[in-house]
Amino acid sequence: MQEFPKTAEELANRYDRYIKDWIQYNNTAALDSSEFISSFYEKVLIKNILEKFDPDKGVKFETWLSKVLKNHYVDQINRSLKDNWISITTEADKEKDSIRGDLIPLEEDDYLDVIITNDYLNKLIRLINDISDDRDRVLIKLKFYQKGQTQLINFENNDFDYITSESDLDESQIMQFIDENVKETYGLMDKDICELINIAAGSINTTFQRAVRKWLKA
Repeated sequence: MQEFPKTAEELANRYDRYIKDWIQYNNTAALDSSEFISSFYEKVLIKNILEKFDPDKGVKFETWLSKVLKNHYVDQINRSLKDNWISITTEADKEKDSIRGDLIPLEEDDYLDVIITNDYLNKLIRLINDISDDRDRVLIKLKFYQKGQTQLINFENNDFDYITSESDLDESQIMQFIDENVKETYGLMDKDICELINIAAGSINTTFQRAVRKWLKA
């Protein structure tokens, strides 16, 4: 019968190298490896993750562990994304229609659509879509776009019109380019943003920060 660890201590003793190798070779989002490993062990301990492994299903423990690590990795990416949403809205309560980061529930749920409430999300998306400056609006969207997460960022006609004027790509070509180049976490790399909106790579982050302060932290 297959032997497998029953406690977090046994997991650390027997599979610490496996976990370290996993994050080393799968860390496409460049998360802090030490923090990832520490948070994983904490989750194993607090949520009794090892109890969910069922050897009777015929799955090797390493295969199951790899899946659990991947799920935790996605959770950490989503938490990182949530922190980005909060960081650009911490002063937004100065406006009636603004967003308050302190209203985000700090619960243990692991999925972005639970952590960020619909009300909060709708307000944020509305603020972004209402940005009148085409460059600032499109830049923010390109920085936060997630493939498949249509409830977060969508490109509308005015966005496509602006990108077309700067890149000569049509709507279908634009979305194909975006979906092919978006990072696993979220957002496009600066060099790819340059291809779409004809802005110098060295000025993208400065322009982005100014846009955030102007439109989302007013």
